[in-house]
Amino acid sequence: MKKLLGFIFTICLFISPILAQTWPKTYTTMEAGALWVIQNYDKGYLILGSKFNFKLGWIIKTDINGNMLWNKKIGNGQYEIFVKNIEQTHDNGYIISGTTKQNGNQEDAFILKLNSCGELEWCKIIYTPSIPYDQGWRVKPTLDGGYMLLGLYNDSNPKFKSKKPYTSISF
Repeated sequence: MKKLLGFIFTICLFISPILAQTWPKTYTTMEAGALWVIQNYDKGYLILGSKFNFKLGWIIKTDINGNMLWNKKIGNGQYEIFVKNIEQTHDNGYIISGTTKQNGNQEDAFILKLNSCGELEWCKIIYTPSIPYDQGWRVKPTLDGGYMLLGLYNDSNPKFKSKKPYTSISF
């Protein structure tokens, strides 16, 4: 019996890559390209990208077979927005980080929270008037229900021309 189970297990190991489903898809809504992808709790995918020369962020939700379930715009198209990553939250919603130029030509980091249907719950722009070029790169949910934002800033002080990392916790 053990030999038979071992044989069946071995056959399954060799056949499973052959039977694995692939689904090449093109989502024409993403004109500037996809930047980040995660697998969702329902085994579908969330694809994050940009559209219209970085005037809009874009999120696509697919099912397990890659069929588009919904897609949402991020931003209003009036100012540049650079979406960087998306993560699933503890409540099955989504948290997105990036950079916006909503305040003139100044770059500011942002965090955007969506519910499980992709509807906006809240948005936090980290406006730093004394630091003209700061960016949000990655956001992660924390165990205490907050969020950790990873990014960088470029100090306008001529003595400090290098970019410096920063971390903000619990939004």
